Amino acid sequence: MFFGGTSISAGLVLRSRRKETKGMKVIIAIDFGTTYSGIAYANTGEADKQTVMRNWGRGTPSDDKVPTILRYDNGGTTGPFKWGFQARKQLRKGRKMHEWFKLGLCPEHEERRAAESELSRKYPSTTALAPVTGDKDEKLVVDYLSRLKRRVDEHFGEFDVRVYELPRKYIVIVPAIWDHWEQDRTRNYAQRAGIGKGSWLQIISEPETAATFALDRMPRLGLRAGNTFVICDAGGGTVDLTSYTIRSLDPISLAGAGKRSGGLRGSSFLNRIFANCLQHKLRDYYGGWDQGFLDYAVDEFERRIKTEFTGDGDNGTYTIMVHGLADSHRHRIIGCSLELSVKELRENVFKEAIAKIQGLVRNQIATTNSAIVRGALIAGLTRHSKDQDGVFRVRGPRVESRIAGRSYGTCAYQRFNPKEDDASRKQRLSTGEDLIERMQWFVNEGHSIQDRVLKPFEFEKEQEVIMGPIQEVVIHIYSSETRDAGGIVEPKYSDDPGLRECAQLKMDLRDLELPIEKYNGIDFASFEYDHSNPLLTLMNGSPRNLDVAGKERARTHIEPQFSYMKATTQDWVFRFDNAPQQLTGGKG
Repeated sequence: MFFGGTSISAGLVLRSRRKETKGMKVIIAIDFGTTYSGIAYANTGEADKQTVMRNWGRGTPSDDKVPTILRYDNGGTTGPFKWGFQARKQLRKGRKMHEWFKLGLCPEHEERRAAESELSRKYPSTTALAPVTGDKDEKLVVDYLSRLKRRVDEHFGEFDVRVYELPRKYIVIVPAIWDHWEQDRTRNYAQRAGIGKGSWLQIISEPETAATFALDRMPRLGLRAGNTFVICDAGGGTVDLTSYTIRSLDPISLAGAGKRSGGLRGSSFLNRIFANCLQHKLRDYYGGWDQGFLDYAVDEFERRIKTEFTGDGDNGTYTIMVHGLADSHRHRIIGCSLELSVKELRENVFKEAIAKIQGLVRNQIATTNSAIVRGALIAGLTRHSKDQDGVFRVRGPRVESRIAGRSYGTCAYQRFNPKEDDASRKQRLSTGEDLIERMQWFVNEGHSIQDRVLKPFEFEKEQEVIMGPIQEVVIHIYSSETRDAGGIVEPKYSDDPGLRECAQLKMDLRDLELPIEKYNGIDFASFEYDHSNPLLTLMNGSPRNLDVAGKERARTHIEPQFSYMKATTQDWVFRFDNAPQQLTGGKG
């Protein structure tokens, strides 16, 4: 989601000449899109100036986006390949491409969205190879990201060597509804492609980048503190929506006001509808119309008509040059030009796709926690004006809170309740106590999550462990977005098909000398465990970092045949933060 720009940053060049690059670094944002991808960057010396890359290599058009497509020479997924604009040239030879492979990073969500998308069923791609899955899709993603990284290296190689050697931090943008699994997978593939590593790579969601850009234009939108607005990020393949309430304008501070949503209803479907419309319009024209003319017309629609179209009026026309075709007034082919009226484009091309997006917007408004300001829909952010020096100046708002898109919890032993619990799940310990392992939720879907705010949570867990010294305690963190006819359902048990393990909280107990004490005639080892470091990363659009503070008491029941570890936390505190951290541990 980047908008216009130039291929050379005046800020970088100026500072390199003045030898003022010491301490600077470059922030590079990669919009890895479903149908098109883009790259923008800024340097920390002039962070309010952002530049969009428009040079994608020799022999390619100057554009702010590059097609997200691949074509391997052998027609498969191995060996030499072409990407972006070079791959698109292969379409003229009748060869098909690997398209939309980004969605393979999130097969569960995308299969569901595809099933719900009437447009994807009605207007399938005519240029795509059959989708691949698993390792093959993984290779497509890594290969494509590697080419984006190579283009970044080539681009900065055009600068002074001091600029080329500046440290680079990467930001990769992902769809709003992707779970932590897909975000981690994106991070892994990006790192394999050479795009950042560890804290030098950050994952953020698409609607937040849209809000960052749009809110810099807030004065012209007339929004005030307390207003709620919808961001509709209509991309090439997908449409993502989210809502924010403005807490303050100076500095800009936002709070999430609605759960993120979206669907497969992006602008590439306009191209397919347009092609279908032309085929129908010229179905009985015999003056030389063929696939080559159709491909050219769709390209003209993509590059010119679609970006200019407003839908206003009925009498205006758009023309596409079709040299060599015979005139036909009935088909409005006159003097080597194909004429298309505003009315027929609006009614036969745009209307159907826009109606689908309007449905998503209405649903987003209906599920938002506060009233939307009338007309406060920021949508279709594709191209905007820039400063005369060719860069954008953007102030980044801080998102103070978000609406949890899923519930998060862990499984804990609790006292068995014969009135509520499944008797087949009951476990009786050697102490005679009847327990059952049941989910305990510490974040509920639809609730507001405050960034950098501690949240207390009491937790007890008991599990069987192997004989010998205790090595570690592992607590499994699950997410759920299960629903039934009545709405949100939070499953009771960890084997529910609607649950998904998204992370593990590991406590390293090695090297601890545990004093032995008697408890009801049985030997126990007890200890205190002090958590003072970030232990878990949950990223993007829901809990991001999980900090655990306070002390935990644990007892290990030592018996000849088996043993149990019982850990009771007196004061667990969870903190949700923005800055990504690595999984770490501590010792008590």
